[in-house]
Amino acid sequence: MSRLPLASFADQFPISMKEEVEKLAAGLEKAAADKLDSLLDEPVLTGALRASRTLSPSNKGLRLGWTEVHARFIDMGRKRSKQYRRKLPSGKSSKPFSRLLGSDKASDGFTQPAIKGLRLAWDEVVKTAGGEGG
Repeated sequence: MSRLPLASFADQFPISMKEEVEKLAAGLEKAAADKLDSLLDEPVLTGALRASRTLSPSNKGLRLGWTEVHARFIDMGRKRSKQYRRKLPSGKSSKPFSRLLGSDKASDGFTQPAIKGLRLAWDEVVKTAGGEGG
């Protein structure tokens, strides 16, 4: 497990408190991951991409996403692509057009609503992590 900011803050305390704070930080991370997993509503057809879903620590906290390259489009919500042209067989370019990308069933994408739900249920997550930790 990587060093969490809460654990580095614990360096200022005696050894027994440091272990307790690290245990609480690990419990909080696990409880947040479990809550996000329950809130994330992926489409049924993403079974091949579901295995690449990750919850990785970053310098700003946990980052929810997918490692598969093709998964980037399933989480964007409903957006219009940049305009582009095609080459016609005659050598001329077609008129500019764009496509609609993303899911029409999840207009905000999939991770943003899950993160909002986690923020709303944060007190419950903390109580769950605190209950397991001590």
